[in-house]
Amino acid sequence: MKLPRPSRWGAAALAVLLAATAASAEEPGTITITGTFNMDDLSGTVGADLAGVFDNGGEHTWSLTLHGCTYSHYGSDPSYGSHRITMVYPTSFDLEFSGPDAETLNEVVAGGLVGGEVTLGLGNTYQSWGDDFATITLGLFPPDGGVTFWAYNDIAVSSTLFPADADGYPVVESDPASIYCEVTSIYDERPGSAGILSSWNGTVTVAGDLGSPIPATLRIVDGSVIEGNRGNTKLRLSVTLANTSDQTITVSYRTVNGTAVEKSDYTAASGTVTFQPGETAKTITIPIKADRNKEANETFTVELFNAVGTTIEDGVATVTVVNDD
Repeated sequence: MKLPRPSRWGAAALAVLLAATAASAEEPGTITITGTFNMDDLSGTVGADLAGVFDNGGEHTWSLTLHGCTYSHYGSDPSYGSHRITMVYPTSFDLEFSGPDAETLNEVVAGGLVGGEVTLGLGNTYQSWGDDFATITLGLFPPDGGVTFWAYNDIAVSSTLFPADADGYPVVESDPASIYCEVTSIYDERPGSAGILSSWNGTVTVAGDLGSPIPATLRIVDGSVIEGNRGNTKLRLSVTLANTSDQTITVSYRTVNGTAVEKSDYTAASGTVTFQPGETAKTITIPIKADRNKEANETFTVELFNAVGTTIEDGVATVTVVNDD
């Protein structure tokens, strides 16, 4: 059976260097993940080196250490239950195999990941299809293609849950959490290869410290609106957080004249936007005044300021009032 490659978690992927030095699992921001790799299946074509490892069989152990970790929180589609995801962003990592063919695996897999990327998502799901379970999505990617390493579980199987914070998001502790792992795979995409080595139905253990949370930075999105011929048109602008926060966040906003000016082109607006814990998007509404004058498109801006509980990444939105006369 050939499994499809799991999709990356988008912005969660982070370029890191393979670290030459080790860090203690007790050091803040250090996570250690361990698992076993049995040569259960070979699909497609892999290089002679990996084919030899498969032919030898046997159980191999791998250990991944993530250094300098920070993290953020995300919520998923509620139709899949109450799914809370902790995304982890290391600055560097070490991967090491042990077992009968450790030398080959360390040369081909771990050695090929120098300068590569890592994606790690930890999830707790509650009351989904009547089951409680934990998920892991781990992907290690080489810098220029080649051999990719995956470990993941994304199906509803009862499993030990990660410890959770007050909001239900997974956390990592010094005592290992043993998590069901649907499959661990080595994808060989080197020239002349297009195959997968797979290890089925194992477990991985996760222990250490998540490090510091990444600030939930604020952005306001540009907008445009058709002016109209009579009355007012409502313009809606989105204010977003890069990720959820465990604290209440507030930010003030105000309109600023450009070629479009208040009273004649729009109604001035100001106020405060409040994000409760877990919220990531809010809307600002500004009335646009219609007229029948033939004129060029006009613009004004909406500015964010005085953020409390976070920082502003992009605090100015340009609004274009489109003439339709």
